[in-house]
Amino acid sequence: MINRFYSFFFSILLLIYPLINVHSLASADVLAQVKGLMAAGELQAGYELARVHSPQDDVIALKFAQLALLLGHEEQANSIFLGLQGSQQLTDLQKKNMNAFIKRFYSTLKKKIRLAKIIVKKGQCEVIEARLQSLMHYQGTRKQAKRLLAGCQHGGREFKIRLGGSLGFDNNISLTNENLSTNSLDRLEGRYQNWNLMVKSKPIKNPNTKDSGASWLASYFFSTREYDQQVPSRYDFSNHKAQAEFHMRNFLGLDWSMPLYFRYSEYSGQHYTNNYGAKLGMSYRAKQLQQKLILHWRNKSYADNNDQDRNSDLIDLGYRALYKLNPLRYQLLLNHQS
Repeated sequence: MINRFYSFFFSILLLIYPLINVHSLASADVLAQVKGLMAAGELQAGYELARVHSPQDDVIALKFAQLALLLGHEEQANSIFLGLQGSQQLTDLQKKNMNAFIKRFYSTLKKKIRLAKIIVKKGQCEVIEARLQSLMHYQGTRKQAKRLLAGCQHGGREFKIRLGGSLGFDNNISLTNENLSTNSLDRLEGRYQNWNLMVKSKPIKNPNTKDSGASWLASYFFSTREYDQQVPSRYDFSNHKAQAEFHMRNFLGLDWSMPLYFRYSEYSGQHYTNNYGAKLGMSYRAKQLQQKLILHWRNKSYADNNDQDRNSDLIDLGYRALYKLNPLRYQLLLNHQS
């Protein structure tokens, strides 16, 4: 009886062994093809071949994960690498090499992004644009690559919107409203509300690139302050300011800026003043020393005829020098108004 059992067991082994051997040969052949495609630079073809056979063989799955990481499928690759940590098919040496590959790959990514910054700073965006696109696929370099790529793609603009508000109480305001008749029961209470809105548009530039190109910024600012009462008072006001600012970098060795603005003001719910203005700024930076010269002209005109004699022009000439000597900063300010 025992002889018959051993005879049956060995006959089963003889049937299974060729199948195991054929499977091993097939896996080795697929693995050799995947390695050949990788060596030839055909990463996508190797990725597709390994993907089909990876469920049957952890060694092929390891190559599949490596190719996935190289092609930018970071999440998929890391998921496979994590699953292979507990594999029974992989040896301890293969697992050690796998972890070394992952560490070396991410170290290489950091070197690539550092090199990309240098190349973009030199203005050679066409050389590095394809590499920046590939670095966008990885979490560790996505943000920096996006910023560098945006700096290379000129012509775009960035919009910023800021909305603010506050409620408060001002106990320095008289409770009696001087603008109302003495017989009125209305009071100017100390509660007030502030609102402001700012919209700014500027070109998307690479902060690392020093070029001599011109650019312009547009902005709109609105603010209002109203006290909690039914009748407008002289303490209520609102302002609208629109501005266009032109920049030119490194022209004659200086950075130039010229804001042009218009401000419309209301007090007590009535049109109060108009302000026109222009500034011309010239700045120069050399290591620790920063210098800036500003010429500011503004015109202020009152809407009420009784205030027309208060209309004025103002010319303001200013100079600022800032010297940085860590941890101290020395600043010189000179200003003259006419």
